[in-house]
Amino acid sequence: MVCQFPSFAFRGFWQNWVRLPHGPFAAFLLCFEKVKFFNLRRMEFSVRAAELTTLLESRITNFYTNFQVDEIGRVVSVGDGIARVYGLNEIQAGEMVEFASGVKGIALNLENENVGIVVFGSDTAIKEGDLVKRTGSIVDVPAGKAMLGRVVDALGVVDALGVPIDGRGALSDHERRRVEVKAPGIIERKSVHEPMQTGLKAVDSLVPIGRGQRELIIGDRQTGKTAIAIDTILNQKQMNSRATSESETLYCVYVAIGQKRSTVAQLVQILSEANALEYSILVAATASDPAPLQYLAPYSGCAMGEYFRDNGMHALIIYDDLSKQAVAYRQMSLLLRRPPGREAFPGDVFYLHSRLLERAAKRSDQTGAGSLTALPVIETQAGDVSAYIPTNVISITDGQICLETELFYRGIRPAINVGLSVSRVGSAAQLKAMKQVCGSLKLELTQYREVSAFAQFGSDLDVATLALLNRGARLTKVLKQPQYAPLPIEKQILVIYAAVNGFCDQMTLDKIPQYESDILKTIKSELLQSLKGGITSERKIEPDAFLKKKKKYLHMMKKMKGKHIIYILRSLFFLLIKLMSSFDLTTLLDFFPLFMESGSSSRVPQSEPNVNQTPDPATPAEPLAPDPDLSHPLLDKNTRRTELDEHVGFHFLGLSESHKERVLDTQVKIERAIEKALLSDGYSRDELNARNKRNEIRGFLFYPKGKLLSLGKYESYVKEVEFGTHRSQPYKNIIDAISSSKLFLTKVKKIKRWER
Repeated sequence: MVCQFPSFAFRGFWQNWVRLPHGPFAAFLLCFEKVKFFNLRRMEFSVRAAELTTLLESRITNFYTNFQVDEIGRVVSVGDGIARVYGLNEIQAGEMVEFASGVKGIALNLENENVGIVVFGSDTAIKEGDLVKRTGSIVDVPAGKAMLGRVVDALGVVDALGVPIDGRGALSDHERRRVEVKAPGIIERKSVHEPMQTGLKAVDSLVPIGRGQRELIIGDRQTGKTAIAIDTILNQKQMNSRATSESETLYCVYVAIGQKRSTVAQLVQILSEANALEYSILVAATASDPAPLQYLAPYSGCAMGEYFRDNGMHALIIYDDLSKQAVAYRQMSLLLRRPPGREAFPGDVFYLHSRLLERAAKRSDQTGAGSLTALPVIETQAGDVSAYIPTNVISITDGQICLETELFYRGIRPAINVGLSVSRVGSAAQLKAMKQVCGSLKLELTQYREVSAFAQFGSDLDVATLALLNRGARLTKVLKQPQYAPLPIEKQILVIYAAVNGFCDQMTLDKIPQYESDILKTIKSELLQSLKGGITSERKIEPDAFLKKKKKYLHMMKKMKGKHIIYILRSLFFLLIKLMSSFDLTTLLDFFPLFMESGSSSRVPQSEPNVNQTPDPATPAEPLAPDPDLSHPLLDKNTRRTELDEHVGFHFLGLSESHKERVLDTQVKIERAIEKALLSDGYSRDELNARNKRNEIRGFLFYPKGKLLSLGKYESYVKEVEFGTHRSQPYKNIIDAISSSKLFLTKVKKIKRWER
């Protein structure tokens, strides 16, 4: 068989195949081994068709195989966490690369001759000439509910790249999201209208925060910036417990930038003890981590929070703090030889924070209605809020909470400067009831701070100024709150309502916390919940009556001036009287086996079985019959006086003989009344004649078990022990006798004082 190829076909074949790798071209050359006749205008092959077809098929099949091309560069120089790499011509900005030592980095500077790469980790293992391989992916981190509550080591955190370092293994059921994404557009957003409660009275009333808002927390070091953020996280515990659906739950992401490891560990412990880690994620780039990780940590945390926002849920992210991120970015930029600007920061430092904070938003209903609320923290130097970074972030955010060192040291915590703090969302993010009760609160506090500064220099103040100072001091006291103790919004409304409406104006400052605690403990839960719907003229009646009642109670306690102790002791006396009246006398005497000479006597010897014998159940116990002769005394007067003198003689020390005789006569009458009651109750004369039983009764009457009964007047005792006709007369007699005995002891003490 002869195969003929036209000349133009040969030329096209040569022009297209000769440029390919040598595999197809080698197959073509092998064809010439079988050529029998060749001509430039016409090629003829005298070979067998099957042999030629098999040869071409095998060569072409072996050529078209799967292969992968990796672009590899080499390190030109390395130092201070920055590596210069040559040869990565197709790399993208922000792409991850991997060094030969396994360390990763990100490409930030794309120059003509080389690429500037910041290293995520130590650069000591990177040497000049090492190979650098592209990964083909932009920096991304894991996101999802699997990230919630990851705690393993002492820090219990997730590092800046989203790699779990808590020792609990790899994450499961998560997705990966890029750290750098575009913020939601205008059409995708919705105005902020849902409140995000912090649990702090000063914040929720004066500087309300809404879901999707960006509220800056700014102040000097050690003024309580982190405390506000942590209280906000802790407050979501009770809010999430009331949530009825996933869309009402608020998840929290805390990003620690440049903080000490001990501080982060302490934070983890606080959240763990409050069971707040179950809805929180911690992202940490501590002070010992390299600057690139501190730069990247806020973007990583934001990507994790955006997972909840984009899936119709709500999230809160706290950047603590962005001033340290700006310092880390300045360090990287100077090492990358970018031109410095004001305070040596690069020119795009504003864009560094704006593209981060713009990702916090409230999404529209068409895009899921999720939200991401941001609370960035900025640390100032000596209260200078007009510095470069603070002014940048103030202009980006929707308001700021300004904290002052002076207020903090004066004990006003949270130390919020009411005049400088503002929320640009305003009352749109407040409950209706809170909006009503704190309408004039901010104005009064601002005026109070202005007037109090001048009131220190003058003593002649008019009535209006004094009233303003008085009200302002009490409002300031009401807004104070201890750390890690967030308050539900309905309780905040009640407390602020009481302060604004003058219920605290007549109280001293030290009584206000007690008043606040008392009204929160005693108010009905139904009334408390009704306050959240707004305070109308009809709804004001019940809270006003409740608060007035509590105010009168505190005023009464103030007038008593220490008499509340007597009131408590008297109440205890009445309680003991009632308790004793509920026992029968035999139980009462067994309950106080005091000062016996030869052990405790039995209740009723006639009916009590022997301990070593088994009682016969067929033989019922005979009821005790009252003694018929109640008027005949058990002892003569002289014998009884002698026993009393021996048993309780120390009571008579310091008394004259005449007074001693009076006391003994009184006590003889008391014992005689008790004996009558016991005989009426069924005790036999033989048992009461026993010396140990009489000493048992005297011990109960004289010694410390019942000393509280000596308070008050005898008439009130008699009135208190009248429990009705269902009580038998012997029990009334015994109670009267006991009361008389205690009254007798009181008389003895008065006689001693008089004789002194």
